[in-house]
Amino acid sequence: MNKMRYLELIEPALQIVVKKHEDYGNDRLGLKSYFPFGLKSHVQMLHIKTQRLVSLAQDGREPNFESVKDTLLDQINYAVFLLDAIDKGEV
Repeated sequence: MNKMRYLELIEPALQIVVKKHEDYGNDRLGLKSYFPFGLKSHVQMLHIKTQRLVSLAQDGREPNFESVKDTLLDQINYAVFLLDAIDKGEV
């Protein structure tokens, strides 16, 4: 798989972040306020999304909300949020 294909696969994750930022990200504290316990908050969100993925894999039926693909895109975004917090020295 080439770099362009990877970028195509993660592009929807970026689009989700931009749209959600319009809904949630305009507070003066920014994204940091959604992770009040630092690294623990970030890891908890990644854990929740992983548990959702496990549930979907075990269930085997089509979900009403948050498909496997949706959950994976969320995991990408939460991982990037943590990387950003690490780079900023917030965790």
